[in-house]
Amino acid sequence: MPARSAGTKATGTVRLSAPAKVGGTSVDLRLTHVSGLPNSPEPKIPPYVVVPAGSREATFTVDHPAIPIWPIGITDIGADLGHPAMITAPLFVPKKYTVGVTRELRRGAWNNIGSIGLGDNRHPFGAVIELTSDTPGVQVPAKVEIRAESAGANFPIKVDDSVPLGTEIKISAKWLLSLAGTVTTTTTVDH
Repeated sequence: MPARSAGTKATGTVRLSAPAKVGGTSVDLRLTHVSGLPNSPEPKIPPYVVVPAGSREATFTVDHPAIPIWPIGITDIGADLGHPAMITAPLFVPKKYTVGVTRELRRGAWNNIGSIGLGDNRHPFGAVIELTSDTPGVQVPAKVEIRAESAGANFPIKVDDSVPLGTEIKISAKWLLSLAGTVTTTTTVDH
């Protein structure tokens, strides 16, 4: 599911490995905060979706409520049939161009995630974002490309073991060939 901005709706799809039985198959839907931070935005989803008999899939609406400028984040949507749930973690972004950290920052091999949100800005040919970190030992990709159909993208953040706990880092995102300019975020190394 491509990134969505505040106040928009998207369609989620549940796919089964075999056709649903007579009467259909009900699949529970849940929001969790496994991948992102606890204060990540929460979309509205139905409590379940029914896959019709003989079909392998059903769709449901994901309603991303209008939120203020912040936060940007990922919230897991889980589909559960009574055994380990299948989870997807779509990115939800504010209406304004922003950059943020969507997981607590840890040193070493931890999978740190940052996100760029283009919000309601039009980008019919896609967007190229140039990233920089002002903190020694903290690395981000030089560029991130965002497809035209997406309102944002995630990117990896590497924090070297030598960075002291509690260090405040600053990440900047410059939207190339756009009047939107540069946005920044600051956060601290937690673990």
